[in-house]
Order: sequence, then structure tokens, then C-alpha cells
Amino acid sequence: MISKLKQWLPTPIITVLKPWWVWLLTLRNKLFNTVPITKSERNPYIEMQPLINNDSPVIIDGGANRGNMTDQFLNLFKSPIIHAFEPNPQLVNFLKDKYQSSDHMTIHAQALGAENAQITFRINQSDGTSSIYEETEESHQFYGDVMVLKDEITVPLVRLDAVLDQEIDLIKLDLQGYELEALKGCGDLLQKTKIVLTEVEFVPIYKGQPLFADIDIFMRNADFRLFNLYYLSSVQGGQLAFADAVYLNTRYFASNETVNL
Repeated sequence: MISKLKQWLPTPIITVLKPWWVWLLTLRNKLFNTVPITKSERNPYIEMQPLINNDSPVIIDGGANRGNMTDQFLNLFKSPIIHAFEPNPQLVNFLKDKYQSSDHMTIHAQALGAENAQITFRINQSDGTSSIYEETEESHQFYGDVMVLKDEITVPLVRLDAVLDQEIDLIKLDLQGYELEALKGCGDLLQKTKIVLTEVEFVPIYKGQPLFADIDIFMRNADFRLFNLYYLSSVQGGQLAFADAVYLNTRYFASNETVNL
């Protein structure tokens, strides 16, 4: 959501948490060569590259939107194998045009979830906030008109394990609150997935959506450990709203596995 909302919202609406102690820690990091913690200095995609350690990784881009994150994968890896899932038909056509000459892309005009079915998808004024879930009243206070409903369509919903059956290097999920359902739809495929990057919310932006604690419990029960949180972002009034969480599969990574930055 962070990259999607930037094009719609003025800077004061969404801010990165930088209290005075973050600036002190940043200074300490520069002086003592420790890991920086500010948003401007941490990029989950760059940090995941040495963890993936593969020129041709299999990557799932769930909620591909306009391919902003897909572009990062194409820039970071020599020959990635990318499966991009996007339920919005207009964005599907956009992606097909954008990547028509790429040999690395397979575009799936589907939403990811915990079952194979047809489901209602809500398209908002900002397509980056579109979701299977209905937005909360609080979300309108936080984000304004970008959350206003523009259209409702029926789209195919699929389990990931019904589409693929192979080792996966990275699953990236940005599904506007539907990430946990998509993770459930991985089934045993999750055991063969090295890294999961998922958006997490700390306040309910959509009705009935799970929050960070729910996803964290699910991932830990699946033998993943939280590696780090990125792009911690707040709304007006200082409320922590959402972030990107990176989880490592302990079947592939030791408990003390780190990245040399």
C-alpha cells in the first residue's frame, strides 16, 4: 500500500515514524557501522537479495497492481521467474502491455485466497486501495477520498497451491487486508517457500481484516520467523497504521541468519 498511496496522498498524511531517538540511532549507526533503522536507509528487496542468493528465483507477486515491485525484482535478479497475480481487469491489461516482451513474467488474472471460488472485488478511487474487504469508517478519516468505492466486480479467487507446486524463493503479498487468506491458500506450499514479504496492518483499515498479530501467529506456527519490519508508517495523530513484514522459513535459514549491509 505504501508505494501505491504515495501517488495519491500528500506527505503529511502518511509519515514515517522518526522520533528524536531514531535520529540518534541513525547517527550511532553511521559512527559505529551498525545496521540503520530509518525508512530511507532500509530496503527489504535489497536486503532479501543475498538471502535468496539465486539468479533465477521463483517469485510470487500477489497484488501486482502496476508492477512497481515486479520492476524491483527484474532489476535485482538476472533471470527471475515471476508469477504476478492481479484481480483488477484494467490492471491486468496494463501489466500484459507493460511486460509483453518479457520472458520472465506469467500474469494471472486472479485474486489469491484460501479457496477456489468467485468473489466480489471492490475497486476504489485509488486502485491501490481496492480490496475484497469493505473499508472501515476509520479508513476514510485516515485516507480520505482514495478509499471511496468506485465499482464492484466478480473475480476468480484461487489458492496458490492450486496453481503451483514447486519450491518458491519469495512470496510477496500486498492484498489490502487479504494477506492471511492468501497465506492459508498456500497449504503445504508454504513449507517449500523460503521468504514471505507481506503487508501488515496495525489498525483495521478494512472490515474483518486480520492485523499484524494474527499474521505473526500464523507465520510462527508455520515455522517462519520475523526477520524485520520495513516502511513503518503512521497516519495523522501518530497512529501506527501499516508496514511490510519479512518472514524467513526456519527450514532454510538458521535462527541467527543475518544480512551483511
